[in-house]
Amino acid sequence: MCSPSLDCYARLSTVCQCGWCHGGVKLHVALNLILGRSDKAALWISGGTVYSDGFEFEVELRHRLQEEEFAMFGQPFALRGPPLHRRDWPPEAGQLDPSLIRFGIQFSDGRKATNLSAWLHFQRPGGPDAPPEGPVLLAHRGGGGGGGHWQQWFWAWPLPPEGPLAFVCEWPLADIAETRSEIDSALLRDAAAEVVALWPEAEG
Repeated sequence: MCSPSLDCYARLSTVCQCGWCHGGVKLHVALNLILGRSDKAALWISGGTVYSDGFEFEVELRHRLQEEEFAMFGQPFALRGPPLHRRDWPPEAGQLDPSLIRFGIQFSDGRKATNLSAWLHFQRPGGPDAPPEGPVLLAHRGGGGGGGHWQQWFWAWPLPPEGPLAFVCEWPLADIAETRSEIDSALLRDAAAEVVALWPEAEG
């Protein structure tokens, strides 16, 4: 298994042929999906960007926590990050920090991926260059914010099968219980069918 590093992200990006790693005319779709909310915070996805092999989306967060309280635990979606001692790794080692936002997706066939299990996808029985079973959910482009807000981009691979695609979110610190929101995956798959490759592999 790879150790959590930028090299692992780079290799997984190559293996999964992430849309944002190669040429293609991406298509934007509106989602307008509320992931969870409470008196302290709300999370939602306004839209997504679809490629031929997967999709990316931005989770937006607004909160009414004290800035000092929010800033003390670093990146809210990161299982490991500053300060490292506030994140249990692996998750089985103990109770997760309530400041960590638990977030994931689930396909209609039951397969799922979360920000808690992303690194487990580097365990590939077919070898280091074999594609993972999927789905894969990776935070990318970093994340950031301030003044009561935060944005985090995610890449999901592959495209979901027919049926509902679920987004699941929980944030104990902000009193957001586990919440499940669904869309029809046809919205993404229909958009992917319209993607135009700028430089098809056959032209190489």
